[in-house]
Amino acid sequence: MPTLTPSQHALLQVVHRADEEDGGLSTEDIEDDEYEDLEALVVAGLVETQDEGDGDAWVRVTARGIEALRGLRGEAPAP
Repeated sequence: MPTLTPSQHALLQVVHRADEEDGGLSTEDIEDDEYEDLEALVVAGLVETQDEGDGDAWVRVTARGIEALRGLRGEAPAP
């Protein structure tokens, strides 16, 4: 798993929570200073973006992102 900065870890948690509650995080809800962290998470395969075609995009956590969160919490990987 990639090593995450504290701000990347926090953003990954926010995306995961939004994914569970709302089906993802709208890119409109991401602050300008978070886009560099978002790009790093996408490159690492921890989140993915989905363009809705109407100018809005959603960010969702991937299975790899969920595993990374489990590892950061010290939980065992899913079977």
